[in-house]
Amino acid sequence: MAYFDQLASELKDLTQEERAASIDFYQEFAHDAGLTSDAEISQHFGRPQQLARKILADYSIDQIETQQAETPKNYWKLIGIVILGLLSLPLGVPLGIVIIITIISIVIMIAAAFCRFKWSCGRLGYWVLCSWLLVWVSSVLALASH
Repeated sequence: MAYFDQLASELKDLTQEERAASIDFYQEFAHDAGLTSDAEISQHFGRPQQLARKILADYSIDQIETQQAETPKNYWKLIGIVILGLLSLPLGVPLGIVIIITIISIVIMIAAAFCRFKWSCGRLGYWVLCSWLLVWVSSVLALASH
């Protein structure tokens, strides 16, 4: 059949074994479905170029999954990608600012607790007050960005 000859030429990027396995699979599928002419096969599977793209995509996905299974995972890189992805969102920048300011405020409050904070203790009380102000301002900015 000319359909499968054209499909074989479109799958030149695969190894001979992969190409033969793919073509055998679709020939058997066409035979089981009772598709005898090239027109029927094209109507069912689409043009040979379309089917070849689907097959190549499937093989590339299999290769990627195999490579990922073989290589150790770098979680820090993944965490960095997730953070960058979140910050690329319109909501991400204000959310990032809120998170950073909240972390800074928490650090300042913990430092104040370890210094046995009293509201009258001068500079430290000022820093705690500023940290609460930072949390409030960042929350307002986050809400205003919507």
